[in-house]
Amino acid sequence: MPLSSPLSGKGRRFLKRVLGGRFDPRAPKQYDVHCNLSPTYAPRGALSEEVGRLCRLHGWRRAPAGPYGENLLAVHMSKVAFTMRGSEPDTLHYWEIPSFRTAMFCDETMGVVHPNPFKNGKTAVFYDPEDLAGLGRLLERYLADDDARLAVADAGRRHCGRHHSNRARARHFLGIVRRSAVRKGSHAPASTVVAP
Repeated sequence: MPLSSPLSGKGRRFLKRVLGGRFDPRAPKQYDVHCNLSPTYAPRGALSEEVGRLCRLHGWRRAPAGPYGENLLAVHMSKVAFTMRGSEPDTLHYWEIPSFRTAMFCDETMGVVHPNPFKNGKTAVFYDPEDLAGLGRLLERYLADDDARLAVADAGRRHCGRHHSNRARARHFLGIVRRSAVRKGSHAPASTVVAP
């Protein structure tokens, strides 16, 4: 099912403002792989080097590195994008990559504790940062099979919107508050109760 826009409302306006109108939500993917990881610790540098080696070996187009706004545009224009635990921008990418209908490759939960995590092979693709030997096979599979890649990308986008948007997180938080209030014997006014 084609999705007309990777972001809605404020997200599209933000990218258009930051990128000077160069963001086109309907643009085809120009790159195969996005992996712009700063080497804040050894596994991140090793992953970036291995992705670079695989791109050269297979002739895959790797998105260029750039500042934050340019990086978001490159994620949007890539078929798959990597993220790995490390620092704040990388944690943001955990939520941003799926919103662009880009298949997210991540090291499981990246150490982020949250309800409704992404699922391997369904809403994201997990790799083992301690064992990069299988990385080439994963990339080959998802770059050769558009249907499999788009299934993960689309499911990841829906999952992110359903469980990790501002509205979804607010609903979740208000549900916790409501359940806590009910357990303590108080009752929140009906107008403040939001279904989880």
